[in-house]
Formats: sequence, C-alpha cells, structure tokens
Amino acid sequence: MPDIHTTDAMEGWPANDPSAPISRERQIELMQTAEERVKASLEYWRSKPKVQRALRRPAKRITAATTCAAIALAITTAVAIMAFAAEKHIVAIDGDTIYVGEEKVRIIGMDSPETYQARCESERQRGHRATAHLRSLLASGAVTVRRQGRDRYGRTLAHVYVGGRDVARLMIEAGHAVPYHCPGGRCPRRIDWCAGAG
Repeated sequence: MPDIHTTDAMEGWPANDPSAPISRERQIELMQTAEERVKASLEYWRSKPKVQRALRRPAKRITAATTCAAIALAITTAVAIMAFAAEKHIVAIDGDTIYVGEEKVRIIGMDSPETYQARCESERQRGHRATAHLRSLLASGAVTVRRQGRDRYGRTLAHVYVGGRDVARLMIEAGHAVPYHCPGGRCPRRIDWCAGAG
C-alpha cells in the first residue's frame, strides 16, 4: 500500500485531513464512482436537445463530440494517475528497511536483527521473523510514509505508519526490534543480537 494523500476533489472524498491515507479498496471504489459520474454526465449532456441538434450538424458535431471526449479524457486521466500512484509497491526487505517503489527507506525509531549481514545464525533467524512480521504489518492497512531526510548510505529515513499506528513501536512491542534513535545524526552502537539481547 502506497503513501497516498488526496484532497477533497469530489463528494465522498477525504476533506478534513489532506494527509489521510486511502486504502486500496477505497481507491477502487472512488475510481468506479468517478467513472460512473463521467458516463452519467455524458449521457445527461447527450440527452439535451441543443446538444442533439449540434451533434446532427456536421460542423458542430465535431466540436460537441470533441468537447465531450475531452471532458471524459480529463477525468479518466485524473483517475488513471491516482491508480498509478496507488500501484507503488511497498516491500519489506528486512525488519527495519522497506522499498517504496524503487526508493529504499530505513524506518526511524527501531533496529531489528540483520538477515543479509547477520553475524550469526541466531541473528539471521530472528531477522527473518522480523521481516515476516513487518510484511504482515504493512499488509494490514493503509501505509503512510513520513520522510525525514537521508542517512549516510543514501537511504531515505522515515517514520512509517500502518492505519495510523507507528510501525517502529509495533515492531518493538512484538519483540522483533529494539528502540534505536540517532539524535543529531549520532547513532549509538547497534545491539549484538548474537549475544542473546533483545
């Protein structure tokens, strides 16, 4: 689920909170509603006597048909852009790092066991469990990513929320991560997962 933020464009859309994430199901529902409104609007204008007369006249037929097609195309394009934005995949690659599309994001506020550069088999196993738990969290609701800059490895640093809940806190509460903060860019030494801590 991507980081989708919309504003009040049509009746029934989120109006009060422009940063409110929209679930994939709600996006599909809104796209279907928009499509139905385009069809209803075109049928309405085609039923008008003036438009019907204009469509019968060769010179005006092109203008009226072009206008209707342009309106339909504009609305369809807007809906398609929303759908494309919603298609950004969010994938957990370990317990504290995700990809949002092609952007690598390090989740702020936690540190989890490594999977690729684990120092022992115990850490690797814990890392795989943390990754699986993070994936289930990301699949459980609308995801919001609040970016906070970049780290020395070029990764985006961000707070990540699922259904408005802080993912770092959820991972820590589940025992798959420990608190990890870098005030002023100075990070503490990472926990030694092989020593049995955590």
